[in-house]
Amino acid sequence: ELHEGFTSTVKDNVATIGYLTNLFLTPEQKLYKVAFFSEKTRMSTLNKNAYEVFLFDNNLTSKDDSGAAAYFYKAFLGLSISADSSRLTRSFYEITEDYINATSSSLEERIDLSSALRIYIKAGQSEIIGTNDFAENYMSVEKRDDYIMFCEEKDPVISSFKKDDTLIKNRIKNSTFKFSNEVKIIYPSIDGNTPCEIIERDDKYTTVKINGYLIGN
Repeated sequence: ELHEGFTSTVKDNVATIGYLTNLFLTPEQKLYKVAFFSEKTRMSTLNKNAYEVFLFDNNLTSKDDSGAAAYFYKAFLGLSISADSSRLTRSFYEITEDYINATSSSLEERIDLSSALRIYIKAGQSEIIGTNDFAENYMSVEKRDDYIMFCEEKDPVISSFKKDDTLIKNRIKNSTFKFSNEVKIIYPSIDGNTPCEIIERDDKYTTVKINGYLIGN
């Protein structure tokens, strides 16, 4: 769908307004998806390495590709978005979280591992993180190989990489306890003594210890 519009230029302190016709990919077209294939090297046979691809999607930004239409760039074009440290960190977090939620044998194990995952990314001293290191430090011996294989099937690159939590900073900032009566306790994910811990629980009640005094509501 084509549109009409104006352009404004200033040269030598003189403003000029120009009228344009046949505009496309304007903000009014909210769902546009475009890919440009640029040939870098001429080869005698078709080779994917000879092309550089530029993807344009109004839901895609330099900081977040989660809104990009996978049906277009992945299913239709067979492309993948280049992985940088921030995307690898997000992939590692999400895949590990999926494994923890699917395989934890108890609520306590799931809470402990989820908390350890957030602290590992947020407060870990090493710039290099990954599934191998996380498994060795936090996973039980009997689950380590299974966890590493699970992650390799999902994304083999996340075994070891440079950490960048830009895309998940808000997601790992805090931990949350959720209760059956819709009560939530949100507390910061920190290494060392946890500011909030479960002392005892049964089918009706939960005893929570908060390492701090009440200052308001």
